[in-house]
Amino acid sequence: MSHTSSTDHRPVTAKSAQWPQDWRPEERLLALQESHSLSGEALNAWCRQRGLFAHQLVQWRSDFCAAARPRSGGDDSLMLRGLKAENQRLERELNRKDKALAEAAALLILQIPTGHKKRSGRCWGERSNDLCATAPKSD
Repeated sequence: MSHTSSTDHRPVTAKSAQWPQDWRPEERLLALQESHSLSGEALNAWCRQRGLFAHQLVQWRSDFCAAARPRSGGDDSLMLRGLKAENQRLERELNRKDKALAEAAALLILQIPTGHKKRSGRCWGERSNDLCATAPKSD
């Protein structure tokens, strides 16, 4: 099946046997470019040769135009506002937990000197008396 078209002078390839929904976006764009200047019977002949209908080209053109159009700002601004609020909430929670952790660490540090365990008058570090020298003496 290698006959040529009267409009584009190229052989019909196996690509023309594809279903229109199976065409890749770059193939669709190329088809739109090739058929842009055609109208009426010439467009219909071009479409028949490739197994397409003119309404499919119209749909593909609108799909490409819709993808190129910027999205509405309303949805994006609502999403952005929600993300900012969530970010602020998480930062407040992080700061609260950071302060609680710092307070817990300070309390643990303050308990270390009074919490040395002694065994028979000596500190647990039996090899040296350095720890005993720094521990407060109890009366």
